[in-house]
Amino acid sequence: MKNNILLLKTLLLSTSQRNIYKHTDDAKKRKKIVSGYIGAAIVYIMIMFYCVSMCVGYGQNGLIDSAPVLCALSVSILSFVFTLLRTNGYLFNFREYDMLMSLPFETKTVALCKFLYMYIKSLPWYLSISFAMLIGYGVFARPGFLAYPIWIVLSFVLPIIPMLISAFSAF
Repeated sequence: MKNNILLLKTLLLSTSQRNIYKHTDDAKKRKKIVSGYIGAAIVYIMIMFYCVSMCVGYGQNGLIDSAPVLCALSVSILSFVFTLLRTNGYLFNFREYDMLMSLPFETKTVALCKFLYMYIKSLPWYLSISFAMLIGYGVFARPGFLAYPIWIVLSFVLPIIPMLISAFSAF
């Protein structure tokens, strides 16, 4: 487990835009990274606004009870498609294959680390949909307190199942 965390931490640090921004002197790269962050923030806000608006529409039409199912379906489909499109790039990237295989890690450790990396990089998309729909559902359905922690835990766990199915189907 310690090897997984070490390898994942190294992979996240070496590929993060924040790390590149911090250590580069090139003004073009810095502007590109800042504009990427601004663009991603705008897209996340638009997705969240759409999800809350959808819950408002469902709530006004008396269909708010189907919002959790709709959220789970949306996150699952998005997770499946993202993983299907990204699997070859993340799991089977041979650019750093020689470097990774020369390290003292087992093959399954490297594969697990790359899968977790793919999960962590996609997680903001899933959470933006899920938390926005949680807000809309909470306003209109007024569920009990237990619904909120269950929804939050499932927001982190639910994308893993379609990701596994998609990753295994990409072989």
